[in-house]
Amino acid sequence: ILVFPEYCNAPGNFEADDVISRDLLRRYKNAAKKNKANISVNMKIKKSDGKYYNTTFFIDSFGEIASEYDKTHLSYAERKDAMGSGTQPVFITCNDAKITFVTCFELYFSEYFEALAAKKPDIIICPSYQRSENSSIIITQAKARALDSEAFIIRSSYSMGEESSYGGQSLITDPSGSVVINARQETGLFTANINPQMKRIRPVAYGNFSLSSRDIIEQFRIPDLYRRNLPALNLSKYPRLCAHRGFSEACPENTLPSNRI
Repeated sequence: ILVFPEYCNAPGNFEADDVISRDLLRRYKNAAKKNKANISVNMKIKKSDGKYYNTTFFIDSFGEIASEYDKTHLSYAERKDAMGSGTQPVFITCNDAKITFVTCFELYFSEYFEALAAKKPDIIICPSYQRSENSSIIITQAKARALDSEAFIIRSSYSMGEESSYGGQSLITDPSGSVVINARQETGLFTANINPQMKRIRPVAYGNFSLSSRDIIEQFRIPDLYRRNLPALNLSKYPRLCAHRGFSEACPENTLPSNRI
């Protein structure tokens, strides 16, 4: 899998030329087919509603678009530009590996990774920029998210210059939270061989049988405890769907969240 950084057609969130962008996407498709490679490329692209989206295309080795993931958690700049946002994660299977996607700013949302982890992905692809974040924080975030989700994190970004302590860090972290490879502030093509089925196996308790770390977490989770401590739900930006009564101890009666619990 070849993974490219965020905004390949518009670095810095500059204006994207629609004709050039579509031609560039065609070239990526041709390259995937010619080299029998899977390519993940992120672009600022205009869609049928007239809005621009931060979209990650996954192109298979036949040169076809296998999936499109629209970034759901938009940054301040993207909201200011009134860009469109996605509404749900995307999962695909490639060579027996289950793959999902996050984009740049989404690396901060540990609860989003918990939702992804419930679907047990093997690889999480993360095209990024993060120019204003300290490089050491980026590395720590990637290691923590890989450990929590028990998946490989493949993050591709831009160099901010050899002496910079911000941004950069195209890297791969494994399900044990270890860094497999890190380009730091270097530029070029960086490669690594991974086993997507690798999981972190540990004892459920000292001297007891072992399971994957994620299976242990899922079996011992107490969701009601966490939901009760959530701040008041703010649904003002979303369509409001009502249902009868529900679990009023956790959420207000006659709301969809209270009936989903």
